[in-house]
Amino acid sequence: MPRFWYAAYTISPDPIKLREKFKKAKFDGVSVFVPKVSEKRLVKKKIQVRSKFFFPGYFFIKFDRRVYSTQNLERLFGMNVLCETVRHDDGGVSKIPVRVRVEELREIKAKVDKYNDKEKKSYDSFVDRNVIIKEGPFREFSGMCVSVTPGGVADVTVKFFDRFISAKVNADSLEIM
Repeated sequence: MPRFWYAAYTISPDPIKLREKFKKAKFDGVSVFVPKVSEKRLVKKKIQVRSKFFFPGYFFIKFDRRVYSTQNLERLFGMNVLCETVRHDDGGVSKIPVRVRVEELREIKAKVDKYNDKEKKSYDSFVDRNVIIKEGPFREFSGMCVSVTPGGVADVTVKFFDRFISAKVNADSLEIM
């Protein structure tokens, strides 16, 4: 039974609800993958972890086109499968869902995992240490890292025109001396 992954989008702001609809409808052989990432935010001096969609409104759906037609799934669930227009030799035109290669899906999953791992990264090792800034307007400046926010923004004291200033830089651009 050939089942392929297809890219789809929904007007609904939450593809997760769409995935739940598929589960409730008990469509055998239909799988839904919604890439999500988590972000840490500082809100009122407290860290909040929020989930957000990697591709807002888009998701991936796997089904057998011999069993389910694209139009039926679209009508039932309020989604649209991305299609390409194909012209036939007889002058006819048809729309065929765009297949997503498994390798592409693996790459997307790897990017989502990398993004989530980056959010989990701890920057405590930079605090109260001499650092070099590797990127941005203060590139190649050295100084003392005073603090790092949960979002990864470092406060580095650097010498600038013979006086010390506080520079806010991305903690990923720091290297310990």
